[in-house]
Amino acid sequence: MNFGLGFSPSPPGPAHTSTEGEECRTKSDQDEEDEDYMSEAFLSQCVQKDIRPGLKRTLPKQREHELAKQRSEGEQRRQAAKWDKRQRMNLESEKREEGLQKSLDTSNKGFAMLAKMGYKSGQSLGKSNSGRVEPIGIQIKIDRGGLGREAVLQEIALQKTTMMRARMARKARATSTQSIQEYRAHMSRQRKLQMVEVDLRKSQKSCFQLDSAKEIRDPAESWFWPPKVQDAPPIDPDSASNEPSAALINEEDEKDDDNDDICELEVDEQLEILTNYLRMQYFYCLWCGTTFTDEPDIVTNCPGRTRQDHDD
Repeated sequence: MNFGLGFSPSPPGPAHTSTEGEECRTKSDQDEEDEDYMSEAFLSQCVQKDIRPGLKRTLPKQREHELAKQRSEGEQRRQAAKWDKRQRMNLESEKREEGLQKSLDTSNKGFAMLAKMGYKSGQSLGKSNSGRVEPIGIQIKIDRGGLGREAVLQEIALQKTTMMRARMARKARATSTQSIQEYRAHMSRQRKLQMVEVDLRKSQKSCFQLDSAKEIRDPAESWFWPPKVQDAPPIDPDSASNEPSAALINEEDEKDDDNDDICELEVDEQLEILTNYLRMQYFYCLWCGTTFTDEPDIVTNCPGRTRQDHDD
């Protein structure tokens, strides 16, 4: 129907079309309003996307950048040259080995001349046919060592190897000749010597304590006391244990400079003499750990004068 106004009414359509368009425009406007360009989230997104380095504004920084770039390029060139040299050396070595593996044929003038003189392939030179069949190998020198140095080093290495093998053979022979009984006897002597040394040190401590209790300033023998001792209080003879206290003695590892006497006795001989001195002078037995009343008391109650007597 035409109303005479120059246009026709729009065709009927769905009623909700205009409503959806308005909603879309409303959401878009809200998103634009919610977008804060000064917020931390927006700035962090910009930083993540733009990671290009800034311009070198100062001359020192520009110079440093150029030097670093030149060093990097120079290192790359050196690596490339080294790789090319290694490849060239490998290729030369392969070609050289390939050429050395090939035998001369009749097309070679030198071989043709030898063939005319009676030489046949595979024979050695000379009338006796005792010479070399294979030619002397070629050794390419690639290090900076002097001429003949490699041969000297090889000779030294061979000499060292020979000496080491000879020494190992001597040790093996010595071990094989030593019987099990001899080994056990040797170990038994070592353990006995260690025990004797321990007993001697204990006897020296006890002698020092007992002599100090009697106000004796100098030992009967220079080795009767420990190498280094400190003044200790005298022992109470009526104490419950009647045993010299080792805690009152401080024995140092270093030797006494004032003690110039050298004892020529063995360790077991020193122990025997010192324990007899303690028994006769103080009625003290090291292995019993007790100071007896008198000689009849120690003879009756002490098993003997040695460690073995007490162990049995």
